[in-house]
Amino acid sequence: MGFKPGQGLGKEGEGITKPIEVVVRKGKGAIGAYGSEKVRDPREVDVEQPSVQPARRAAVQQSKQWRKKDGADVPNYRFRTVEEVLEDKESKVAGGWDTSELSKVKVIDMTGKETRVLSGYHAMHTQRDRDDDDGPERIFDVAELRHNLDLLIDLSEARIVESNKKLEYEKNLAASLEDEQKVLTEDKERDDYHVGRLNVVFDMIDRLVANQDTMSLDDFLGIFNNLYDHHQEDYRSFEFDQLAAAIVSPIMARYLMHWDPLVDPTFAMREIIEWRRLLEPNQRSFEVARTTGNPFQNVLWTAWMPPVRQAVLRWSPRSFVDNDPILRLVKAWDHGMQDDILEQLVLPRLIAETEAWDPTVDPVPIHHWIHPWLEVRSFSSRLEVLYGTIRQKLSVALTQWKPIDPSARLMVEPWVDVFSPATLEQFLLRNILPKLHEVMERMVSLSKDVIL
Repeated sequence: MGFKPGQGLGKEGEGITKPIEVVVRKGKGAIGAYGSEKVRDPREVDVEQPSVQPARRAAVQQSKQWRKKDGADVPNYRFRTVEEVLEDKESKVAGGWDTSELSKVKVIDMTGKETRVLSGYHAMHTQRDRDDDDGPERIFDVAELRHNLDLLIDLSEARIVESNKKLEYEKNLAASLEDEQKVLTEDKERDDYHVGRLNVVFDMIDRLVANQDTMSLDDFLGIFNNLYDHHQEDYRSFEFDQLAAAIVSPIMARYLMHWDPLVDPTFAMREIIEWRRLLEPNQRSFEVARTTGNPFQNVLWTAWMPPVRQAVLRWSPRSFVDNDPILRLVKAWDHGMQDDILEQLVLPRLIAETEAWDPTVDPVPIHHWIHPWLEVRSFSSRLEVLYGTIRQKLSVALTQWKPIDPSARLMVEPWVDVFSPATLEQFLLRNILPKLHEVMERMVSLSKDVIL
């Protein structure tokens, strides 16, 4: 066969040089249970460095700690706490590893000498170096057992992490529920406080409604003043001004039933001014004010306006040249209805009186009862509807006028500052200057006749 003593087997002599030696095991353990199965060459021991031998012996001793020996010390196991597991998990997540759906994919690791089956990508963080050349020699190394142990450890750590997540979630949920409970408790206390206040208010209103037939206007005013001063927030929130308007409107109407504004224009002014504070819709939204109206205005239209309307219908401006009661009433009652009174009541009466005025027979000049209304600023511009009729009547009166008569000046002069300059100029050119021109021509003609 070509074998030569002292040389290795094979074509090139690269094979073994000695026959295979039989090694007797110490017991009946499995292969590798008592160390390496090959015969060690004594020369190989001499090649190793002295510093490496203790390390290898320590590694071998450490690898055999799983076996129970008589009189042997208890192995020094290293245990990891929950905090360490969670901290390690956070570092893995920060480094890009996570126990998501991808982390549960089966991974086959073929980067080492032996193929490993991992439970997920996260298990690659925990793989150990299996290279015999880079580390101490393993006396007993079963890959499947180590993989299963690593898998159990990974699953346990994953369960610890999931349990910690659930614990954190429960803690956050408990804190959130505590905050919500605190808010709800505060809301309940506030609602109980408002309910107590409303009960007091409703008791007062019930007594008020039950005794409204026997109570006077001042009694109602005192009760609602008390409500407004001591329960102002509830007064505005629950729109008690609407309730007050509904209750006080018929009582106010009875109170003003026999009032004559032509005799006493300022009657009940104090009471109405005080009720205005209670009935004005302060801080009310536009939509509510538009749909429900102003309670104060509603009371005035229901109780105060009918006597005023009847008085204006009986009022004749020419009869009150001085101290006109309606003019005093308009100036005194500045409560938001001044424009309505002027537009709907006073102006139609002035128009009717102007139409009936005759400057040739009326002993009272029209400016005596028209000019006082110019003091009302919001009304002065509306009086322009009267000026056309006045100029037309003055023109008719001036047709019979003689320049020698000074009455024309008395009629026109009060309107110099009232009519516009252009209107006044046209009026004079049409009614005054022609008569003056005719008189001047006659005087010139007489002068010529005298000279001749």
